[in-house]
Amino acid sequence: MAALQIARRNGAQVFATAGTESKRDLLRSMGVEHVMDSRSLAFADEVRVLTGGRGVDVVLNSLAGQAQTRSLSVLATSGRFVEIGKQDVYDNSHLGLLALRQNRSFFAVDLESMLADRPQLIATFLEQLVEGFRTGELHPLPVSEFPYSAAVDAFTHVARARHTGKVVLRPDSHDRVWVSPDEFMVRPDATYLVTGGLGDLGRHAARYLVDQGARHLMLVGRREPSPEAARELDQLRRAGAQVEVRAVDVSQADQVDGLLGEVDDAMPTLAGVVHAAGTLDDGMLQQLDQARFDAVWGAKAAGAWNLHRATLERDLDFFVLYSSAAGQLGSPGQGNYAAANAFLDGLALHRRHTGLPGLSIAWGPWSEIGLAAHGDRDAALAGHGIAGLTSQRGTEA
Repeated sequence: MAALQIARRNGAQVFATAGTESKRDLLRSMGVEHVMDSRSLAFADEVRVLTGGRGVDVVLNSLAGQAQTRSLSVLATSGRFVEIGKQDVYDNSHLGLLALRQNRSFFAVDLESMLADRPQLIATFLEQLVEGFRTGELHPLPVSEFPYSAAVDAFTHVARARHTGKVVLRPDSHDRVWVSPDEFMVRPDATYLVTGGLGDLGRHAARYLVDQGARHLMLVGRREPSPEAARELDQLRRAGAQVEVRAVDVSQADQVDGLLGEVDDAMPTLAGVVHAAGTLDDGMLQQLDQARFDAVWGAKAAGAWNLHRATLERDLDFFVLYSSAAGQLGSPGQGNYAAANAFLDGLALHRRHTGLPGLSIAWGPWSEIGLAAHGDRDAALAGHGIAGLTSQRGTEA
């Protein structure tokens, strides 16, 4: 339906196919003169008759199998066949080159990969579309809405080709979408490593892991536990968990290697990592020397890289990085902190691309705990419409 608008804007004569009579009636109502049945191969003969045997200059195709071959047969000399379907491409279907004689061209268009590979071209297309909407030459497609809770129905609707235009999932104020309880894997016979484990966020993560069934934790911090932290660790131990605490600087690769060696020697197999370590040293860029940058970068970025490198050969269930929205928002005075968190986001993406578990959570402010829970930072973020997370909701998320 979008292509029809482009074709009509360019003055093209359109021959269209559709799978149901109601859809064919819709095409006729949109001004398409020649409408045929896409579920019959007879459309190719009809096109040749209607064009006096010449064929058409452009075929836009999403049909598979014999229907694709028949569509190719109606291409005129020097015509272009534009394939936007994926079935025949991914099935590696064979296409005889004889069909492309007389200067015919075949284009397999994958918009998804083009978005990643040619962003500037996509930007140009979007500018042209916006201009078309502004001038009234183009119009939005019809939309069928489904609430999140009816996502299965929406996909069924599409799979049965009942839709026209676009199908959109939308939130509903009454919808509640539940995560399956077995999505989060915590095992009593495995060890879980939490860096920044003596800080507010790390202790909450440790408590949550124990509540989910973890019985072996290695908590890492740069100093000895505070009295409050010591009391919480005792509570975890009374709950039946083995909780080990080590003073390790995760920005130092040799210390991380030594820590994992100790886990291997004295604890069950490491199954998960939560990297919650972090520190702040705010200042405008002119005031940030190498030492101030390294202090913030080391705890988050260098620590994450050392953990990534040291666990490459391990079969982890999860590798969670506590990042920050500062990496996206570029919070004033936090150039070092923003850069370190952006690195965490990139590392998680790199791990996923190489088949390893990786999740980077760009946290907003925590209203009760964490680095943003003190001073004026909460108020500044609230001014941007970013509300604070409670410790319970944040940890569960």
